[in-house]
Amino acid sequence: MVFKEECLPFWYDKNATEQKCPFGTKLPGDVTYPNDADWLDMLAVFWGFAPYIIVLLIFVEFCLKRGTRQLALLGFAGFCPGFNEFLVKPFIALPRPGFANMLTTDAGKIVGSCVYKCGMPSSHATISIGLWLLVVLEMAPRIVPASERMRKGRVPSFLADFGGGCRACADTPIMPRDKMTGSQFFGFLMLWTFLLVPVPLMRVRNYDHSIEQVLIGSTAGIVYALIWHQLMVTLSNRCVGSLGKYFCGFLVHNYVPAEFRVKVNGQPPQSDASIEQVAWTELQDTSEALNAELQSV
Repeated sequence: MVFKEECLPFWYDKNATEQKCPFGTKLPGDVTYPNDADWLDMLAVFWGFAPYIIVLLIFVEFCLKRGTRQLALLGFAGFCPGFNEFLVKPFIALPRPGFANMLTTDAGKIVGSCVYKCGMPSSHATISIGLWLLVVLEMAPRIVPASERMRKGRVPSFLADFGGGCRACADTPIMPRDKMTGSQFFGFLMLWTFLLVPVPLMRVRNYDHSIEQVLIGSTAGIVYALIWHQLMVTLSNRCVGSLGKYFCGFLVHNYVPAEFRVKVNGQPPQSDASIEQVAWTELQDTSEALNAELQSV
């Protein structure tokens, strides 16, 4: 744990074995439980632990599947806070809200954070927004049309889409599938959005971070996710020949590149096939020409 003199709050006693915060209770994971907490404060505490819950679930799935895909996500989850806590925060050294006992609410109540480490940028915001964007980038290229949408007259309702997405989340709650329908993507997106997107706002709610700290932290998470995703895509494409093989006797390569091929009229898949938009009149003329040719045979 890295401490800086500039970030220590007024109530911090260097000689005391146990620090007493006047604003509430410091919980594990750098989360403050405020005094006289209301229901919104309790929600803020829950979302303060949400990134840890997600990382724990990722770790459990990695232990069960021992895949490179799970390892890549787990590595990103460890990189974000590690980079912030040991490199960025000590260098910037900006304290958390209420460190000088001068922050008050509209009602005149003095408030602040019970965390005495530096607060810029917010690691909670970095890992939550970074993980959310990384998973969305993973899911988006894997969407394929559901078979029922390809049949004439079968268009699932919104409730069917939502139900299918929820069932997909129940089957695989952490990692998106190699192939996903639109409803499955919707279900995963709603789950990850609910768990991660409110985290920065709730960190401001319980005064563990300022608005500037969560904005910078969220921006850092976006940048980290974009770089990490591009790196993982490049590595997965280069190592596609090793899919299903084991490394070090226990780690299996299962990071499947998002690649789909088009199968036309029962022919083998065409890797260079493309789908283009055409005007309705052009499509109608082509259809009439094909019908005339079939009738003449």
